Amino acid sequence: MKKNLRNSLSVACKVMKYSMMIMTVVCSLSSMLMANTVSAQKFENATVSLSADGKTISAILAEIETKTQFKFVYNPDHLKRDVIKGKIFKNEKVKLLLQKLGYTAREEGRSIIVTRLPGLQQPGKITGKVLDEKGEPLPGATIKVVETGQVIQANIDGTYQFNLSPGTYTLEVSYISFQTKRITGIVVLEGRSTLSDIAMVAATNELKQADHHGDDQRSK
Repeated sequence: MKKNLRNSLSVACKVMKYSMMIMTVVCSLSSMLMANTVSAQKFENATVSLSADGKTISAILAEIETKTQFKFVYNPDHLKRDVIKGKIFKNEKVKLLLQKLGYTAREEGRSIIVTRLPGLQQPGKITGKVLDEKGEPLPGATIKVVETGQVIQANIDGTYQFNLSPGTYTLEVSYISFQTKRITGIVVLEGRSTLSDIAMVAATNELKQADHHGDDQRSK
């Protein structure tokens, strides 16, 4: 009888022990879920007052961080670099403030991910000169953007310019009596100019003779 009682008490203790462990885990998970919910609610409803006049978006984000508990995460290359004019916010919701400046924000863990709203990217530029082997300009040289099909001719001083959406491009350059040249991997960033001077190489005698031979064949 005593042995059965001891066994029953032992089983009961084990059941209580496991029950306490399960309750502890459940409480911990509930606390984490509640904390995340409260955090999200805080960001959704958080307000701030500041003057954006004369500041860049990166400076504004830094100022919001000092006035709140939020930490913003973003790609600096995707932020506008121009200065904002005449915008003053008073008790404005942080999320709505960012939307008015052309950005969207979402909460991930303890950080706020900031990205540009679609369709608001500014074009970048590829600029440079087309030159011969001596550094002299080659006016009238033909420059083509392979990915878009855009074609222009170099100015009298050999300069050229393309306005392009951010991305990676290939230029193809041709000029009479010079070898056609292809430049790959030219990166265009939003609102920035990428310099790409192009030095052309004169065609060899063999190439010139082949060209003349082809012209003779076509004229017959």
